[in-house]
Amino acid sequence: MRHFGSKEGLIEAAIRRTSEIVRKERARAPVGDVPGAVHNLMDHYERWGNLVMRVLAEEHRISLVRKATDRGRQVHYDWVDYAFAPQLEGLGEQARLRRRAALIAICDVHTWWLFSHELGLERSQISAILADLIERLLAEEG
Repeated sequence: MRHFGSKEGLIEAAIRRTSEIVRKERARAPVGDVPGAVHNLMDHYERWGNLVMRVLAEEHRISLVRKATDRGRQVHYDWVDYAFAPQLEGLGEQARLRRRAALIAICDVHTWWLFSHELGLERSQISAILADLIERLLAEEG
């Protein structure tokens, strides 16, 4: 407590540290490579997905938790921009916004949770579905 000043300070430091770890892990995704991005995403969700879903369930009750989830959302949005940069550049503004929003949703932790926990699919099945959805989206005209 002396080092962080308060319980809130400790929690905020933990949020920053975890966010940085996640950013580094997600930055290992190869840019523009759909199977590589999906592999990176699956590694991330297998490590962090269950915890993220528990934290998301509490975000509307606890303001510090909401800070963490807001930061996590930004990390995810930044990852989509990074991992799919070649597929997003050169599009008109509306086409880019639409494609980016679809990529954010396809790659979201809730999508992984649905496939893995609610539908009981194996990693290889989830990876194939995600890659197929992304490839179909990217094949559409801008």
